[in-house]
Amino acid sequence: MDKAFVDNLDRYISKLQYVSDHLKDSRTGEFRKSRRNNAAIASKSAPDFLAYCALVSLFRRNIGRLSEPSCVAIISVPSHWKPGDVDDAAKIILKGQEGIKICLHPTSKHKRGWEIDAAELLESGKKLIIFSQEGSVVHEDFELAATVIDKLVLGDARHLRALSRFRKCGHLTDEQAAIIALQPSDRMEAIFRRDQPASRAAARLSKNTVHSSEAPRYLDVTKGFGTASAWAQELKRDLADWRQGKLPWSDIDRGCLLYGPSGTGKTRFAAALAAECGLHDRVPASGVAGFHSHR
Repeated sequence: MDKAFVDNLDRYISKLQYVSDHLKDSRTGEFRKSRRNNAAIASKSAPDFLAYCALVSLFRRNIGRLSEPSCVAIISVPSHWKPGDVDDAAKIILKGQEGIKICLHPTSKHKRGWEIDAAELLESGKKLIIFSQEGSVVHEDFELAATVIDKLVLGDARHLRALSRFRKCGHLTDEQAAIIALQPSDRMEAIFRRDQPASRAAARLSKNTVHSSEAPRYLDVTKGFGTASAWAQELKRDLADWRQGKLPWSDIDRGCLLYGPSGTGKTRFAAALAAECGLHDRVPASGVAGFHSHR
């Protein structure tokens, strides 16, 4: 084959490839992994780094639909993470991008209605990204307009190991990473302290988990606590109905405050009820006890 013809053909193919890549980037570049300094993000904030990695993964698997001219994405954030941390990470990824609006969805609808104006947000830009807390009700108009509905996967073992490497916190086994992945976002800074082994924190978390699961075995929360026992039984029924789709989350009475002098069983009551209902217990070192849901 003529050498000049081959050279011209190669140049022509290269130009086609360049044009193709350029067109693709112009359409999907806003949701592709931007060239950020991962080490700098990890150094500044552990929750931001983990949320950043999780968002990049979510954007990648939804790249086609997210890149449509008009897009509404509802992204569910796990209940043990603060949506604000995810919002910060999204701003890092989408910094400088025009026409993209980010909304933190309220966790519940009040009797007087929603505290957000869905119509205004849907008209505010071509693309709208909504972060909602897992298990909470989402505005009906957002669900109708949604192009993408997905769940943010936080605490991936690869992301945890990358954070540990950037902060010089040593290696994490699969078991250690799984324990850390269950922790709330505001605990990540304590786990990944610079130049300190994250495996040590994982070992302590594992020990605490074992102790907390053993403590309530001999306590029956349905007896001996007066009105608190009645409330506990009602909560268990409501949670069972919610898990079966019979009751909306907003109709469940999720708050309880136990108070009294030391030794009256507040801590054991909260831990036992949390275990029976499949919740995480939060027991402060004071004269009160409480717990929160983990769905």
